[in-house]
Amino acid sequence: MPVSGKVLNASVEGIAIETTEGLRSGWSYAFKMAVGAKVVSVPGKVSWCRRVGTRKTENGDVLPVFKLGVALVGSIWSKRQIYAYP
Repeated sequence: MPVSGKVLNASVEGIAIETTEGLRSGWSYAFKMAVGAKVVSVPGKVSWCRRVGTRKTENGDVLPVFKLGVALVGSIWSKRQIYAYP
């Protein structure tokens, strides 16, 4: 099942993400990021995931908020490329 999130920051080694779904530390996932009209798939492994609070939706539901660190897998990204896709 797809999980939506917000990229908080990115570097050559990894990305930090905020989401309302917790992901399992140590598991590998394909992270898809929108770059204009294009979608880029980035393989990564969750290094850590922590619940940092809650968020209220427009209809009054309360959702958990998680922050997680993802180590990028492989060496498919150069420094120039990763900064082009924050």
